[in-house]
Formats: sequence, structure tokens, C-alpha cells
Amino acid sequence: MGPLDSLARGIDRLNEGVGKAVSWLTTGMVLLTAYDTIMRYGFQRGNIALQELEWHLFGIVFLIGAAYTLKEDAHVRVDIIYAKLDERKRAWINLIGSLIALIPFSILVIWCTKAFVLNSWAVRETSPDPGGLPARYALKAMMPLGFALLLLQGISEAVKSYRYLRDNPAPEGSGGRKWVVTWIVAALALLAFGFIVKASSEGWIEFSEGFEALMEPVHELLPAIMFGVLFAVLLFGFPVAFTLGGTALFFGYVGFGFDFFNLLPLRIWGIVTNFTLLAVPLFVYMGVMLERSGLAEELLETMALLFGRMRGGLAISVVVVGALLAASTGIVGATVVTMGLLSLPTMLRRGYQKELATGVIAASGTLGQIIPPSIVLVLLGDIMNVPIG
Repeated sequence: MGPLDSLARGIDRLNEGVGKAVSWLTTGMVLLTAYDTIMRYGFQRGNIALQELEWHLFGIVFLIGAAYTLKEDAHVRVDIIYAKLDERKRAWINLIGSLIALIPFSILVIWCTKAFVLNSWAVRETSPDPGGLPARYALKAMMPLGFALLLLQGISEAVKSYRYLRDNPAPEGSGGRKWVVTWIVAALALLAFGFIVKASSEGWIEFSEGFEALMEPVHELLPAIMFGVLFAVLLFGFPVAFTLGGTALFFGYVGFGFDFFNLLPLRIWGIVTNFTLLAVPLFVYMGVMLERSGLAEELLETMALLFGRMRGGLAISVVVVGALLAASTGIVGATVVTMGLLSLPTMLRRGYQKELATGVIAASGTLGQIIPPSIVLVLLGDIMNVPIG
């Protein structure tokens, strides 16, 4: 085992330990939120410090847990193309994505949040509300710390992808090299395009008047070009969060310059302090408990007994339970797989056609996204400034 392998294993162990420790804070969030809700609505007794502690815990889970999520390959991917590729091409996507998107974006966030955190520590910032928590500067320090762990995990993922490519050479005539060269050429072409646009807008290079006139509509079309590049890159399956970050890094610098990224700390802090988003981990927690405790399976059996005498009663039960799980976990794929394991054998034994059984299970996971309350609707409500509750 070489030094790079030892480095990757060490980083994995670090983030696994930190991630598992931080995951217990979700249980604390559930208990605190339940207690706070009972006290406020049942006894008309509120506590500012308790409410702040809830979103403080959410902020720690949100920031520190990202690296562990990456290690477990649990970040959302658009796998339309990714799922059909062989392991070598997947390794190339993960390696290139880590090098040009994940690692640079993590470094950028660490750099931009440094002054934000140091200023808070210098004045020992506390809560502005009476009775609030005293050490807000400690929570702000989680921003660079979380992205430092994410940076380390990105390095680990790049090392593991490189090791796989090294140990598993492409077979002759597989076309693997041509595929990689195509992507490298496309990346270099995009970098060259960005440099030309930036040089034209900043006056780094004296171009001819004809070329400058040609570049004017390009500046206006930059948002459309960004959307097209983002759409194309997303299809190849690198995690959505880091694809968005890498694309924002490139086009943000080309269009606005480096000073534009000084707004990053405020955007991240706005997410941490958003009390509405606290519902997201609570929904996921509920869905996981329903699945792991066996309650979902028992609920399915109970619903099947309830609708047993109706035509298609078992299918109705699957739709109801699947929609409940999908709404609570927010992950359609995981819900469909879980419901498939729980209900597909039973439906086939009851005489349901394979097409109908699989269609019902797939539809149940999709319905959960549009039936309130669900994670998707919570996020949309926050974006549209619509009250949640």
C-alpha cells in the first residue's frame, strides 16, 4: 500500500468517525424540536436559547456531514448516463469532477469564509437576541471546518479513482482513451473560452475591433451558455451539489470577478440560520425510522387488510405507504427500492402482473414529492417565501 492509499484510508477513517458522531445530533434536534413545540403550543412558554440550539445543531449536521455523505456516495446524482457507464468511465468522471469542481470549490469557500469567521472570533460574537446562545462565533467556525473536511474527502475520492484506473487498464479496442481525450479537449476548450471572454471584458489583451464586436453578444448570452454547460455536465453523473459549485465558480469568475465570491459566506450562513430548512433533516429522520424499525412494513400489512376486500386494495396500500415514505425521506429512488423489496413479492404472489406491480411502486415514490407535507414542497416554499405550516 503506497502513501496515496494510506492518505485516502486515513481521510476516510477521519470523516467516517466525524460523520457518525455528528449524525447523533439529528436525534438531539428531534428531541429538542418536539420539546420546544410542546412547551410553546401546549404551555405558551418559549425559549430563545432552545430555538437557537435547534438550528445550531442543524448547521453542524449540514456543514460537517457533507464530507461523510460524499464518502458514502450519498450525494444526489443525475445518473441517466452515469448508470450506463462502465466502472472505468465512472472513475474518470469522479476523478475529473473532483479535480476541476469539488476541490477548487472547497478551497474557494475556505478562503472566502476565513475573514468572515476571524472577524466573528475577534469580537466573540454572540446572539443578538436576549437570552440567546453566547458563542455564535463557534458555529461560524464550522463553515471552513466543514469544507476543509470536504476538501480532504475530495482528495480521497480522487486518489481512489486514480488507483482504480491505474490497477484496471482499459482493454484494447474499448474506446476508453478516445472518450477521455474527448472530455479533456472539451474541458480545455471551455477554459479557453472563459479566458477569452474574461480577457475581452477586462482588457487584458488588445483584440481587434471586429473581434470585440463579435464578443459583445457572447457576454449577453453568458447565462444561457452557463445553463447549457451545467445541463450537459449534470447528465454525466457527478454529484449535483459539486457540479453546481464548480460551474458557479467558473462562470462567476468569468462574469463578475473574484470579488463576487465574497458573498458566499453570507449565502451559506443564510442557509444555516434558515429555521424552515430545519424540517428537512426531521423529515428524513422520520422516513429512516419508519423504514429501519419495520413500521413501514407493518403499515403496509395493515393497509392491505383495510383495503383487502376492494379490487386492487393491495396496490392502493402500496401507493399510500410509498407516498408517505417518499414525502418524508425526499429520496424517490430509495423509496422505490424499499417499497419494491417490501411489496413486490407480495403483489406477485397475489396475482398482480409484473408491469402493474412495478408501475404502482414507481408511481408511489413519485407521488410523495407533490403530496404535502414533503421535503420538496418545504424547499419550494422557502424559495418562494411562502409560509410553511
